[in-house]
Amino acid sequence: ILGVFDSSNIPVRQISLVPTMASNCSSDSESCLKIDFNVCCCQYRPQGDVPDCDSHTKSKEGCEDKGSHRPCSKGPDDQRACTPSGKSKLGASGCLCPYESLEKENEKNNRCFSSSDGKESKKNDCLVLESANTLRLKTCDIPRPGNCEVLIEMKCVCISESDVSYWLHGRFNDSDMKEPIILGHEGCGHVVKVGPGVSVLKKGDRVAIEPGKPCWSCSKCFSGRHNLCPNSKFCGTPPTNGMLCNYFVHSEKYCHKLPDNVGFEEAALIEPLSIAFHACTRGNVRMGKTVLILGSGALGLLTLMVCRAMGAASVYVVDTIKSRLERARMLGASGIICVESGQCIKEMKKMVEKAVKTKPDISIVCCSMENCTKLSLLITETGGKVVLARADHSEIKVPLFNVATREVDVIGVFRYANSYPKALAALKNGKMNLRHLITHCFKLDDAAKAFDLLKDSQNNAIRVLIECK
Repeated sequence: ILGVFDSSNIPVRQISLVPTMASNCSSDSESCLKIDFNVCCCQYRPQGDVPDCDSHTKSKEGCEDKGSHRPCSKGPDDQRACTPSGKSKLGASGCLCPYESLEKENEKNNRCFSSSDGKESKKNDCLVLESANTLRLKTCDIPRPGNCEVLIEMKCVCISESDVSYWLHGRFNDSDMKEPIILGHEGCGHVVKVGPGVSVLKKGDRVAIEPGKPCWSCSKCFSGRHNLCPNSKFCGTPPTNGMLCNYFVHSEKYCHKLPDNVGFEEAALIEPLSIAFHACTRGNVRMGKTVLILGSGALGLLTLMVCRAMGAASVYVVDTIKSRLERARMLGASGIICVESGQCIKEMKKMVEKAVKTKPDISIVCCSMENCTKLSLLITETGGKVVLARADHSEIKVPLFNVATREVDVIGVFRYANSYPKALAALKNGKMNLRHLITHCFKLDDAAKAFDLLKDSQNNAIRVLIECK
């Protein structure tokens, strides 16, 4: 691969990637160097198209030919690993190559250049899940934004249920982790550099990051349901790396500028808030409706706030943890019902009927308890709707005849679709305060403690926030 640099900006002696004179280069300039990229790769390659350039065109930004970049396969003792010292921040030697098969456009662009002494280039600390129950903080070079991309200094990232599942089991639902990955998809930060073609954002802008990147060329994308795109790339979901790092590159079109009155802590919760908006929209929540929410975790509480904002007449919340239910009451729940995890369906149904007094028009499942899913199907009003905002079970036994004969609509929810603007507008207008949902905060260096905290659902944690910078 041929890289061309302006010697006035990058002295030849500072390039650490084994520079040699290109034997096939027609230029007489000493700034034309042949660089072996096989000895280096960055920790992640964000999505985005990078235009090809002529391999011998002199440019301050540098250029590359169309060859693909092969992640390094050097052993842990090879001194030419991705970090100048060949060691991670925690002392584990070896380079960080989370995965080898990536989009071609990412392979073309996201290369990092470090100085030979390792002092002039800032480093990017990343929380890498190497395998189930194995998290390591590793250091890599800062990536360069490509065409229509921006480099973001990450400020806050919230840990979600999927992050914990990948950490504990190496999988989440039907998505398996096959290679090391950087977790985190609920993040925000401010722009520190813009790539070519960026027209809206500028350096210094505070942004919330929309983690999903659909292909925009399939039938689902054309119909407006881009969350169902089979070719979508989603941050923190294998094989796409996430945001638990100091610096992150993302496409400009999926970076939403934050209103002045919205802080980074709230911005880190816009992604789950968007899911709540999508669930309520799918369930047709509107004025005068009675809603039952099953589960008072972060998603359940956000759904409660959205139902209130949409004008629901009454909203009731069911859970097994009293402290979470009290938080739901504080956020405006019409009533709370505390059930036991091993309680039979009939007893749970009686408790809900006694508290609600009328069957809910809409039930929204926001927890992973199998009995709660069954309860929602039985308790919902005839002709009503059951929205599965969270469904962690691949198979459950349901009262299908009861549901069919009463024409109860069962509606699935997958992530979000076209709801980021709604979430941002709600925060800008001051209709909801999300800070109440952040119960714990950790630095990136202590992120492993945050995962340990979330392992036990009884510890009163709602959303745990990681300060990345």
